[in-house]
Amino acid sequence: MDLAADDLDNETLTVAPPPEIRSAWLTRVRSMSDVELFTPRISMGVHTYRRIREGFPNAKVLYFSKFPKLLDLLEEAICREMNILPLRFDGTKSDQERASI
Repeated sequence: MDLAADDLDNETLTVAPPPEIRSAWLTRVRSMSDVELFTPRISMGVHTYRRIREGFPNAKVLYFSKFPKLLDLLEEAICREMNILPLRFDGTKSDQERASI
């Protein structure tokens, strides 16, 4: 399966894919170079997160998007840049996982 940049069209971004496709997508995201991952939109998301946490260290930061793949990219960028693992509360989580968040 080839996951190219055109996989980021609006239709595929808004629909939760089957688990095997999601797994392939996440593998692709994790293997992206920083140049591929840190687009202006993702860079601004990480920058905003950093600024909020610097000013308010105990603050919780929420990102809302109807595009799950955008959140995947942002999560990977925050992991790389800030060395933390963000929590997800979306359609990819089971009821049990949501309850633990």
